[in-house]
Amino acid sequence: MTIHLRTVVTGCFVAAVAGLAPATRAQAHDDPQVETGPDFQLSETRQTGQRQRGPELEHGTTDYRGVSAFFNVREAYSNVRQGEWELEFSFEWETESEGDDDFEMAQSVKYGFTDDFHIELEIEQPGIGDGGGSGAGESSLTLFYNCTKEQDRMPAVGSYIKGRFPTGDGSAGVDVTFGTAITKSITDDLRLHLGGFLTSANGHIGEEDQDGQRRPFQWGAGLGFDYRVSGQTLVGLNYLNRVNHERGHPNQNLLELELVQDIGRFGGAEHEIKVAADFGLDGHESTPNAAIRIQWAIEW
Repeated sequence: MTIHLRTVVTGCFVAAVAGLAPATRAQAHDDPQVETGPDFQLSETRQTGQRQRGPELEHGTTDYRGVSAFFNVREAYSNVRQGEWELEFSFEWETESEGDDDFEMAQSVKYGFTDDFHIELEIEQPGIGDGGGSGAGESSLTLFYNCTKEQDRMPAVGSYIKGRFPTGDGSAGVDVTFGTAITKSITDDLRLHLGGFLTSANGHIGEEDQDGQRRPFQWGAGLGFDYRVSGQTLVGLNYLNRVNHERGHPNQNLLELELVQDIGRFGGAEHEIKVAADFGLDGHESTPNAAIRIQWAIEW
């Protein structure tokens, strides 16, 4: 499995470098106003550069529906189109069997260089509450590329590379993560996702990892489904198996419920609310019992 993941990631990023120059896309329809039914409307087509929320006319599938890296298993399509920005504010609460409650916040910004390639800069605040920290937080930079679209029986494939930098208090070393995402439509509204990642973890994150128990090689793999309830609401279910970040602890098994709610366009930008609920399945002390994450995404 490791060989296949590295092969896919390497091939995708070679294609990304070759395709950074803006490419001319075939228009889905000559008329910029297309009606697809009462639930799914294309208020604007690709000609305007705005996100398309209804069915693709060419292949009968859809592109990005909001299932981003905020969730444990993401989709294969890029979050933003060429020239678009997205600002995200995230909050997370997590409780563990050991009795610790952790609260974390993060902000990120994305920019689309093409319809298929974007970069993301994320800043995480130190944990607050029980055992919370202070001062500066960690930062990370992600490059994501949608390698292929869905065509006939072939799924969409995306890949990314992410670097963590020791900007937080007490942190050291740089982490590098390679990941891939595969998306296949089962029906017009139901999709299947497969994802996996490999991480080379170096140094430590904050003061809590300075005991030398941080696992240097980490990995995870997951399976997910999402269902489009309406043109504004999407729900999903994900399963993730990942190694614990510390040596001597068993793998973590997590079930995740997801919600993506489009709350409309105002102030010159599109707004979305995303909610994720994680539940530990294995009963291990090192696996979170439960976690709730909320994100507000603004795109223009």
